Amino acid sequence: MLEYTLIRSSRKTISIEITPDCQVIVRAPKKCPIQEIQEFVASRELWAKRHLAKMEEKNAWRRELMGEIKPLTESELADLTEAAKKDFPERIKKWTFVVFEKDLTKLSKLNGKVTIRHQKTRWGSCSSKGTLNFNALLMLAPEDVRDYVVVHELCHLLHMDHSSAFWAEVQRAMPHYKKPYNWLKQNEVALMARLPVK
Repeated sequence: MLEYTLIRSSRKTISIEITPDCQVIVRAPKKCPIQEIQEFVASRELWAKRHLAKMEEKNAWRRELMGEIKPLTESELADLTEAAKKDFPERIKKWTFVVFEKDLTKLSKLNGKVTIRHQKTRWGSCSSKGTLNFNALLMLAPEDVRDYVVVHELCHLLHMDHSSAFWAEVQRAMPHYKKPYNWLKQNEVALMARLPVK
């Protein structure tokens, strides 16, 4: 029998998910009979076991990879941060009019503030007030990847979500965005492993 954590809520359907740390989470309506939940889990057991195996393999690869990668020193990270402070404002200038060409009134959403951070889980973010934030580790990525992250965050000033409308704007501004997007997905673990150990 598959072991899982059951979470009940006001939802209307039953769902099952595998978390990055290989936990099985089952979500179900508050009044759903336990027998119905167990039957659902049994019907999805093979799917769950396959995905658990894949996640465990991926986690083993991550542990091996992070053991091989040498973290940056604090001095090296500081140098990357200074380089990013010069690099990203220029990229923002490069892409702003491309992103907002359909509606230049949206330019008013940019407040001109750009911050560089050392986050462990995010490459960039955009606040509702127009402040753009970027991860200094992106300076270790190819230029088209940095361009993609800038376009991604600028497009959030048009849509503060990841809806189909948002991705349509990214596609319009940067038709080849999937190449740098995929590069970032494939290399994010290795890049994040470069953060200094504290």
